[in-house]
Amino acid sequence: MGNVSPVVVVGAASGIGAEVLDRYVKRGADVYALDYVKPATDQATYIECDLRDADSISAAAAALPSDIAAIAHVAGIPGTRPDDQVLAVNFLGLRQFLRLAVPKVRPGGAVTVVASTAGAMWLARQADTAPLLATTSIAEGLQWLADNPSDYATYNLSKEAAITFITRWSSAVWREHQVRLNTVSPGPVETPILADFEESMGKELLDGVRALVGRHATPADIAPVIEAVSGPDFGWMIGHDLQLDAGFVASMMTGGAELPSGLPTEHV
Repeated sequence: MGNVSPVVVVGAASGIGAEVLDRYVKRGADVYALDYVKPATDQATYIECDLRDADSISAAAAALPSDIAAIAHVAGIPGTRPDDQVLAVNFLGLRQFLRLAVPKVRPGGAVTVVASTAGAMWLARQADTAPLLATTSIAEGLQWLADNPSDYATYNLSKEAAITFITRWSSAVWREHQVRLNTVSPGPVETPILADFEESMGKELLDGVRALVGRHATPADIAPVIEAVSGPDFGWMIGHDLQLDAGFVASMMTGGAELPSGLPTEHV
């Protein structure tokens, strides 16, 4: 595999992460699969990692090799889970893991984080996410969440924070390590947790998105983009959020399409 091995897939047990893992395995890469549960394949080195637990994250990062070509951070949980877990897995744990793992990525390597179109308002909401990003640990971030109750969806907040964090950090990481950081933001994807998203965001909303673009994505639509963005052909793509939603958010933002009447645009 040359310059695309070894690779790390975080959240490798199911959905998009499992698809990314499978693609790398089929290409003969040396893959380290991180998740709370063991992936079905035995062709990758499994490292248990619970992104809610600071000690588990530290141990997992310490177990990684020191010459990583690419990290695909795909792990995430839906808004049906408790708010503290959503924030911990989708942002706080991700942040801790990457701070420990990025120094192990070789110069010219890449980190690609799966965010979501639910975080599409990240730029407009920087003032809202700034206090969260100012926290320095999982415990401090969860304390901030407890001290600042809000009706705003924690899932959306977590994805906005993740995109903002990666975008802000990307130039410093490039200068110091010559490692590229980017995010990719899928819209609805046919994975085992799609029903959870229908529950937390509203089935009517997701059905409306599907009606506008023709179908939901599949993991096979998303994984090749993650692999490509993580590879050497995208060597000048840094600090970018790439929306993978069949053009839905772009159409919404430019007036090219409208959601069915009454649906909440903040969940786009």
